[in-house]
Amino acid sequence: MAHGKVLLVRPTTTSDPVAASEDAVSEHLGLGYLAAYLETHGCDVDVCDTVLEKATNQDVAERVSAGDYPLVGIAVPSQRGIFKVLELARAIKEVRPDAHVCLGGHFPTIVHDRLLRDFPCLDSVVRGEGEEPLLALVASVLDRRKAESVPGLTFRRDGRVVSTPPAMPLEKLDDLPFPKRSLPPAPWGDIRYAGMVSSRGCQYRCPYCSIATFYGCSQWRGRSVANVVDEMAELAAGGGYQGFSFSDDTFVPPGPVGRTRVGEFCDQLTSRGLDRLTLVAMLPPASVSTRTVGRLFKVGLRSVLVGIESGSPAQLRRLGKATTPAVNRRVLEILTDFDLIVCAGWIMFDPDCTLDDLRLNIDFLRPYADRVIFEPLTTLEVFTGSHLYRDLAARGRLKGTYLAPEYEFLDEKVRWVHRVATALMEDRIIAAVQWTSEQNDRVYGRFRRQRMLGFVLEILGELTDFARASDPLPSAEEAVAKLEGTASYGFRQLMKPLDKG
Repeated sequence: MAHGKVLLVRPTTTSDPVAASEDAVSEHLGLGYLAAYLETHGCDVDVCDTVLEKATNQDVAERVSAGDYPLVGIAVPSQRGIFKVLELARAIKEVRPDAHVCLGGHFPTIVHDRLLRDFPCLDSVVRGEGEEPLLALVASVLDRRKAESVPGLTFRRDGRVVSTPPAMPLEKLDDLPFPKRSLPPAPWGDIRYAGMVSSRGCQYRCPYCSIATFYGCSQWRGRSVANVVDEMAELAAGGGYQGFSFSDDTFVPPGPVGRTRVGEFCDQLTSRGLDRLTLVAMLPPASVSTRTVGRLFKVGLRSVLVGIESGSPAQLRRLGKATTPAVNRRVLEILTDFDLIVCAGWIMFDPDCTLDDLRLNIDFLRPYADRVIFEPLTTLEVFTGSHLYRDLAARGRLKGTYLAPEYEFLDEKVRWVHRVATALMEDRIIAAVQWTSEQNDRVYGRFRRQRMLGFVLEILGELTDFARASDPLPSAEEAVAKLEGTASYGFRQLMKPLDKG
């Protein structure tokens, strides 16, 4: 292969201090897998993790300018991060116009042709799983082969945007090398965590999600348990990691496959002396049972993210969830019966949300405000390419652009509650979470955050009841001005130092 290195970049895509601090405790395993795969096939690869390195776009551009990088691959972590990614691509092109800039990830996969049409700073998009297509692209760029031979690639040819047929999904994930880890992430509390991915894909088809669109199907593929535990053992022994955070979309698939997999996983950790580690994972509600959680807890599970999403039957149906509020309560009761940090995925507002949905959600969450961590004002984001995106577009309710689609709530009173609640509390919630995250005592910080959740639910409930009883409603600006003092005082009280004794 011709001379030159490949630079793979994880960009910084948020200015939110809370999100930035959360990103700093995680690695970008997608880049790690790509780098390891390329290296095993003879490529010279550098990784620049701007989050862990605290590097700016200018820092990356200077690195590209000073190095021999004919190809720069940029991971796009989220749809919302695309604007900062484009800024980075422009900065790279300013110093190295001849460098081939390629994007990868869920969002660029879905809008590949439009990105290449609209942004000259981009040279190509690798669609779907990137290992095999990126290797072929590296050969194409370095050896000047024709890009038409690269599977799963969108690029320009003579001013036209061209897409090659999709690459086939990898059949055996065990064939992949373990991901390259360039820098250790920041510790979470006293524990140094390594990120892990034990599977790819998801068998669910939630209408608001883009995972199935990215993979081209609703399919779950797992690494063998032995392969996963081998990587954990290697990292525990050689890297000094005490914890493992699994970022699988579905860590435990539901049904017999999941139960068998959990049993084998727990048995192997125990037999290999790895059952004193700390584990973090995301579980679908359908996989939560006392037996499954109990077995995982015994080998170190201490934190769980579970997609509860709603306490309203109508909203659960709109979100494509084959569950009920009663089942969701049972899931939370099982999880909170163990000494786990439980984070509930939650959607308070969706495009067709009603005041009845809000009231049911608030009533559902109240008993868990001191036991479960959730984001109380979460608004459903529209991902381009999802079923929800197509549905809203067909109904003429989509605003913005494909880069940042937006919508308005159908119910005018819900719109009012959302405007007032976010104006009063959104920035204050971010500040309060940041403050509690900075506390040295994690139990203390968790306690303060849970007090805040109860306070937010109280205000949201009062706004919902007021909107139901009032016709006409005052303007949102009038309501915010009237309630500003109450919200300000309440959050100040929540953030006052406490006597921990």
